[in-house]
Amino acid sequence: MAEKKSLGLGSRVVTSIALVAGWLLFLVIFLAFYVPGFGTQNLAIVLAPLLVVVAILGTMWANLGIKYMWREASPTEKTRGIKYMWTRASPLTEKARAKR
Repeated sequence: MAEKKSLGLGSRVVTSIALVAGWLLFLVIFLAFYVPGFGTQNLAIVLAPLLVVVAILGTMWANLGIKYMWREASPTEKTRGIKYMWTRASPLTEKARAKR
């Protein structure tokens, strides 16, 4: 079965830079021209686009991490599933394993 083509690392970096730069540009223009006094409504207008940018970037980079996590997984890890892989990768479980 053919693997679906997804964004590469370079595309993700360029998209990340463009989104952050766009949000900063929006922030500067909004604060410079549209804000007479900085109140809670203006704070919401600034934070809402930031949350959208964080959601887009988080989804984009998490997708890449999960894709590569499955590529590097051993057959045992693939059989046991993603919960097993996350607990194996957790630094807290490493410390608990070292105490045994």
